[in-house]
Amino acid sequence: DGNRQKGISLLQEQVNPDIILLDDAFQHRKVRAGFNILLSTYNDLYVNDFVLPTGNLREPRHGAKRADVIVVTKCPDNLSQQKKKEIITKIKPKANQIVLFSSIAYSNEFISDLGRMTIEDIKSKPFTLVTGIANAKLLVDYLDSKNLTFSHSEFKDHHDFTNDDIDKLKTKTLVVTTEKDYMRLKNKVNVNLFYLPIEVKLHEQNVFNELLNAFVNDFKHL
Repeated sequence: DGNRQKGISLLQEQVNPDIILLDDAFQHRKVRAGFNILLSTYNDLYVNDFVLPTGNLREPRHGAKRADVIVVTKCPDNLSQQKKKEIITKIKPKANQIVLFSSIAYSNEFISDLGRMTIEDIKSKPFTLVTGIANAKLLVDYLDSKNLTFSHSEFKDHHDFTNDDIDKLKTKTLVVTTEKDYMRLKNKVNVNLFYLPIEVKLHEQNVFNELLNAFVNDFKHL
């Protein structure tokens, strides 16, 4: 439900789950979460940003104090411990906060309801890359690193594809997109449409697991 409070109430009445996980809910003050995770991109840390309209923040930087965990996302795979220390120093976490780091790992297979294609399969097939995400640079860089031939149709994050957009895509021989956009396009675009799966890898996965387990165990004893 678009109304988080109403949605949570319905879940509690109809399902009564042990845990409710909310995405993009840090500013939903009417919902009091027991455990808050704040994500901030490696190349665009919130400590260097400003509130809208000057920057991209929805609230002042000091709002980050509500987070239990701050995850610096989309980091290089080979991020050094020294660089991590520098970032943590810049973030200045509170005593009760933990800063973790994550990277994106791309699959070597393109997936569709039609089947699968490997990187080698697609090397001889020029395609159109369609993205409707905040920043497609990592994806574009990955595809470039594989020496693939493609054009890029880039849309804004959460773009609502118009009939004109769909008509243009229908003229393409092969289209590759993100998994999110694939789900929105697959019933509208009658061409070879594939997506490239991604996996988020936490550098300190064990630490994160321990934090979540501790929270869940503490909650069970309330």
